[in-house]
This record gives sequence, structure tokens and C-alpha cells, in this order.
Amino acid sequence: HCVLSSCLSLHAILSSFFFCCLLLLVFILVLLVSIRRPSQSTPLYSSAASEVYKRQVTYTAPTGGTLSVTNSGQPVASGTKLDWGTVLTVAATPDEGHALDTLTAGGTPVASGATFTLKQDTTVAASFKALQHSVTYDAPVNGTLSVTNGGQPVASGTKLDWGTELVVTATPSDGYVLDTLTAGGTPIASGAPYTLKLSLIHI
Repeated sequence: HCVLSSCLSLHAILSSFFFCCLLLLVFILVLLVSIRRPSQSTPLYSSAASEVYKRQVTYTAPTGGTLSVTNSGQPVASGTKLDWGTVLTVAATPDEGHALDTLTAGGTPVASGATFTLKQDTTVAASFKALQHSVTYDAPVNGTLSVTNGGQPVASGTKLDWGTELVVTATPSDGYVLDTLTAGGTPIASGAPYTLKLSLIHI
């Protein structure tokens, strides 16, 4: 009778053990399925959290040249938001008669054609300056020569910005007529406007 009772107890223990193992196995299977097949209503990432890692690039068109920002060769419009860590290329090209003065990205100087890594909202800025050229001339004999800028006399040796419009006037003395009048070797008419574009103008 004691042996039979012991056998029954052992059987009950084994049954309970296998039942618990079965429940554990079912739980593991359910857990694996839920991990591998997420609910369609639950996004894999938060769009709000993703937005935190976007950074904005802004810039304005400068005078005296052009400014471009590119991402892998593709133009980036001002105000565009890009992923944190995006590598951008900045290029500043001066117009004729101008030179690059400053070029910065987020306040830090950069070279034209160089790259920078986008890690914060960044403003790219470029400024250009007009090249300066000298105007020289000698007082002629048997007449007078004047050079003016906006009605103001320009002394010989003065440096002026590229593109400055000058007026050159040659006035012959009594009994004489104007023979030649040139600027930078090019014939010009007395009193006509002349645009300064050469590095050294001799009148």
C-alpha cells in the first residue's frame, strides 16, 4: 500500500512538472511570435523622435557672386532639413571684377569647395568685394584732361572699385583740336562714360 501511494505521488509530481514545462513552452512561443510579428498599428519608430535628428540649412544669395550648397552633388535649397551628420559642400563663385571676401558655415570660416558636417541648424553666408583698380593720367600739353566719378574729380593714382563709371573729358586750348583720347589703350570719346574694368588705366 505504501509503495502504491509513493508511485501515485511521483506520478502527480511528474504530471505537474510536465504541465509547467508545457505552459512555459507555450509562453516562449507566444513571446517569439509577438517579437517577430509586431502589431501593424505600432510604428517601428517615432516620427517625432526622428525629427529631432534633422538639421536645417539656410543661406541667402549674396551680391557680387553666387553661393551654392550641395549634398552628394545635388543642390540643397535654403531652408532644407537634412539628417544629422550629412556632409555638405559649399561653393562661392565671384562675379567678374569681384573676389571672395568671407565664407562661413555656422559662423566658422570655410574654403570654397570645402565640406562641412551638419550637426546643428546651420546658416551659410558668403560676401564678395569688388576688385580695385588704379587710374593714372598725365596733364596734356595744349589742353586739359579731367576724370570724374559721379561729378567728383578723380586724382591720378586713385584706386576705384571695378565697374566704377568714369567720365573723361579732354578740352583743347585755343587754336588746338583733340587729336587722340584713350583709356587703357582703347580710343574713347571726350565726355562719354567709361567703365573701369582693367587693373591699371592710363588715360
